[in-house]
Amino acid sequence: MLQRPGETLAGAGDTPAQPSFSLVEALLESDALLDVVRLMPAAAAARLAKASTATHARLLEPQVARWCAASRRALLEARNVRGDLSLAPTDCAWSLERLHLCEYPPRFPRIYFQFASDELESGSLAAVARVAVLLKRHPTLRLRIHGFAQPAAPDAIGEALAQARATRVRRALLTLLRDCPAFAAEASIEDGVRRDARVSPWSLTLSHLHRHTRLVGDKVQAVGRWGCWPANHNFEAGEGEEEGAGE
Repeated sequence: MLQRPGETLAGAGDTPAQPSFSLVEALLESDALLDVVRLMPAAAAARLAKASTATHARLLEPQVARWCAASRRALLEARNVRGDLSLAPTDCAWSLERLHLCEYPPRFPRIYFQFASDELESGSLAAVARVAVLLKRHPTLRLRIHGFAQPAAPDAIGEALAQARATRVRRALLTLLRDCPAFAAEASIEDGVRRDARVSPWSLTLSHLHRHTRLVGDKVQAVGRWGCWPANHNFEAGEGEEEGAGE
């Protein structure tokens, strides 16, 4: 092998020289990094944060996510509907995860029940399972389930049925989350609807439990909303509906 002037030939035991990424390293360490991150989706910024220990520490600082959120507030507000994560609090714990959920707000399925019952219709359990997947992916999320019933139902039945439906979905969801430590404490919260699964929780014999429907749970909450129309708009679009349309 010919040797060029000034070149040292590597010996058999020498370690080959590693390629230099000085330009990339300089970018990661410069203030220009934030200008690049400002134009990135939060998920891409989270992947970039894995480039080095220094970049990880820098991009995961709460003020970076807060600054990114402020820089794209107009876009986020255009996507935000009632029920999504709030963009208003300036003192909230901003993170790249929260920013991602604001950029791509989750849309939740409507759950349907058999007539005058809290029994889920065929296919509804699959919809609950999709929510469980979302919560496992983002265990810091808090969720509130609203239960409804026909407004024309007698008071004692309608109020009890709405509460029972909400807590029925909550229990189904917690069953699917039983292997997720973030939601372990939820299973011990008594929902006050029924202790005996063989007894209908909205029957007149149990209606006294629901004269004042109450919020149940902490991270996964449930409450009956009989006599009210759904106020949130963060639903999956049904057939013939636009995404985000309310009921």
